[in-house]
Amino acid sequence: MATSPSTAPRPALTTVVYRNAVYFFAAILLFAFWGFWPTYYSNPLQVSDYYVHAHGVMLTLWCVTLVAQGYLVRSGRRDIHRQVGKTVYVLAPAVFLSTLAVIHNGVDASTERGVFLLAVTLNNVLLFGITAGLGIYHRREPAVHARYMLCTVLPMFAPIFGRIMGRNLGASLDFVPHVGGRPALQIISYVGSDGILLALAIWDWRSHKRLRVFPLLFAVYAITHLALFAVYDQPFWAAFAQWFLSLPLT
Repeated sequence: MATSPSTAPRPALTTVVYRNAVYFFAAILLFAFWGFWPTYYSNPLQVSDYYVHAHGVMLTLWCVTLVAQGYLVRSGRRDIHRQVGKTVYVLAPAVFLSTLAVIHNGVDASTERGVFLLAVTLNNVLLFGITAGLGIYHRREPAVHARYMLCTVLPMFAPIFGRIMGRNLGASLDFVPHVGGRPALQIISYVGSDGILLALAIWDWRSHKRLRVFPLLFAVYAITHLALFAVYDQPFWAAFAQWFLSLPLT
């Protein structure tokens, strides 16, 4: 008996994630090139700070690996997918540590803007570490693993889209709240990433009654983003910034 279009089961979210994630990852990689083109990709030799090079290379490799993994899943090459996946054991810690090194080496904690940027970057790298770590931990559960790995690019929204918006929004930036005399474009990026998580959480619940991944990440991301703007200008955070930047990490 044929199934009518109105009663046909919807495609499983897992299948949708597996088969179409490559397009999402590819789009983020292209946006990353656009965002960092003037300051890095257009002429890497102009950058003398090797911490910046390590950070740029590691993040680029992470995004390229996600694109490759998405393509391998879409094309059914699960064997190669599993082999390439072993690189994340090195790449994820390298992204985490290189980000810490860049912010530790490049932030001026004596200014409001510097203290704010430290809070933003530590927030981003913490969320990346949580998301990638959970993805690696659940590597033997494909449905869970795929969901977490899909979200590892969300902490990159603020640095990528903040740069794109900063160069292209012009006078519209006057309507964005300012921190240290400059627009806090992270607010828009956070609304975007949290909105994606909320949409995925609703979709996953309606499709599978699943609350295991996207709702959890939405709660973690939303809480940390709100906390960031609540604490960055507090005296205890300024003291923490001075302590963190005094550590012999670089």
